[in-house]
Amino acid sequence: MSFGSPYSMLPAHPRHVSPAADTYCARFNRPPALDDKGMLHGQVLATFKGAARYMGLRGNILVAIDYFFGLTRPQDWTGDAHPLVWPSAREQCEAMGLSLSRVKFLNRRLIDLGLIIAKDSPTGARWGRRNHNGHIIEAYGFDLSPLAHRVAEFTEIRDSGRADDAIRGQLRRRKTVAIKSIGQIVRTAAEAGLDTPELYELAEGYIPIVEGLEPTADRATLERVVGALEVLRDRVQTFYRNLVKHASASATGAKPSNSVMDLEKTNPTRPINEPPNNNYKLTNHLTTSKGSETSSSEFDSHRGSPAAEEGGGPPGEIRVPTVKPKEVLALAPSMSRYLSEDLERIDLERQIRAVMRAAEACAFEELSVSKSLWAEAQRVLGLWPATLAVMLVAAKDPNYFSRTPAHYFAGMVEKAKQGSLRLDRSIWGLRTKSESAGQS
Repeated sequence: MSFGSPYSMLPAHPRHVSPAADTYCARFNRPPALDDKGMLHGQVLATFKGAARYMGLRGNILVAIDYFFGLTRPQDWTGDAHPLVWPSAREQCEAMGLSLSRVKFLNRRLIDLGLIIAKDSPTGARWGRRNHNGHIIEAYGFDLSPLAHRVAEFTEIRDSGRADDAIRGQLRRRKTVAIKSIGQIVRTAAEAGLDTPELYELAEGYIPIVEGLEPTADRATLERVVGALEVLRDRVQTFYRNLVKHASASATGAKPSNSVMDLEKTNPTRPINEPPNNNYKLTNHLTTSKGSETSSSEFDSHRGSPAAEEGGGPPGEIRVPTVKPKEVLALAPSMSRYLSEDLERIDLERQIRAVMRAAEACAFEELSVSKSLWAEAQRVLGLWPATLAVMLVAAKDPNYFSRTPAHYFAGMVEKAKQGSLRLDRSIWGLRTKSESAGQS
């Protein structure tokens, strides 16, 4: 004789129900009755998908919900019916391309999130049957009713997320406007002959502000970056206005002048009808460099290397802005082919040396620069400025050169000898062009 037990009717391996899943079951275990709400089950799915990205739900969760919805019928969402589905674990594995353990984990995850309710049979198996009209008579599996009852919640999350997206989009536009405004001020100063190393150094302050900014940055991060950029833009504008006032005052003492254009016309180094500062093309009207005696680059220590000092050193210092090794490859992608080391795995010192070796290989193989010209460039410019000069040439379109890239590079070296080479202007222009291409 055997005695009955209240646990004898439980499946062999009863499902563990978490407190969160039990709470969702108590709240949403009732028919969705979408016909009374004037909705279709497709609208429920669309609302959930619209909110999923803002709830941090993605990947297999969306695939599973899509798959479950495909197993339901319209009559399962109306009246007193429950939208129950009963796919086996094998069917889920084949439909979603997942292993058995991943499918089981995914099902538990959906239950804990309150997206479905598990309704197990006494044996733990999932099965069901319909009548001749397609209505569910009896079924054990997963109930999708919670999705219908949470439509209002999903709608609020979706609308709030889209509003936040709109604000983030506006912040990204303000960021672009601030950066382009800084570039516009610098170019205006260069065309008027009023640019100074201090102006370039101040304008380059935007680089550490935006460095590492992810495209998916949150609203707080974007607000901090945009605020810093707009403050920097105002500082650059104020600095430029001071330059204009100082130039106007100086010109007034020598000759009456009413505008910055008058100052431009008095520049003896460039005719009025020629474009300002065509940096590296050979011309009979060379603009005298206004570069300071010392460079602001953090790589200046490499300019004083023994290789650079053997030739006696350059006759005049070259203004070199701060350009990091990774940015060199970003501005001139063709140089990456000659890189022998992974910059992500080495320190800054080795990154600099690796990029300099890549520049040398690029100069020889791609630009057809002779060894004697390369040695002269390193002697006149310095090791790192010579690398940046190769970057500028390699970044240009092959159709840009009137003769060859090697002749163009030789012209840069000749300008460096005469003290009229402006690496800072050209690098700033290359950065602006690269950012404009990235925005388009």
